[in-house]
Amino acid sequence: MNKCLERGLILSLDYFYDNINSYILNKLLLNINSSFNNNVSAIKTSYSNLILELKYSVDLPVIGCVNKVYPDTIVNLTPTVNEIYELAKAGASIIYLDASTKMRSNFITIHEFYYKIKSLFPELYFIGEVYTLEDIKNISCLKFDAICIRNDSYTISNFVDYIDIDVPLIFDSIVDNNLLNDDKYN
Repeated sequence: MNKCLERGLILSLDYFYDNINSYILNKLLLNINSSFNNNVSAIKTSYSNLILELKYSVDLPVIGCVNKVYPDTIVNLTPTVNEIYELAKAGASIIYLDASTKMRSNFITIHEFYYKIKSLFPELYFIGEVYTLEDIKNISCLKFDAICIRNDSYTISNFVDYIDIDVPLIFDSIVDNNLLNDDKYN
């Protein structure tokens, strides 16, 4: 993934509203970048207008996602190709999506969905969000560009047998001593 997510913080702007003033956004980004000693490696947002603004305001990759509810699926994090098209059109270079074992609309599995989006959008990078070891095992052959683990009870060693070691892992929680002191990585 061109090394952009190997080290550093992903700044999530998901709680900002869609039409934030560009002056305020630029001030915020300058303050955050200096506060974290330039350790912000990417910015994540779920608003198309904000993606467009970020694309022209910062020299960082923009991660886009869409939360949308469909009646025939419980997947709501970038659930269909339509959302990926919208994000790509807005300027996101990385797409954040649900990579769990949950069925998508029209009974499409994550495998079918991933092969389709990789063929339609070969220029984009994809981060798959997972919740369980079963999810990890299920997507291990798909070659996501990064995997986000949304579960506080796991450490890196829980996943090492199922993930290509070259795939960046993103832990979407506060990193605790158990993760940092994992024997396999010291």
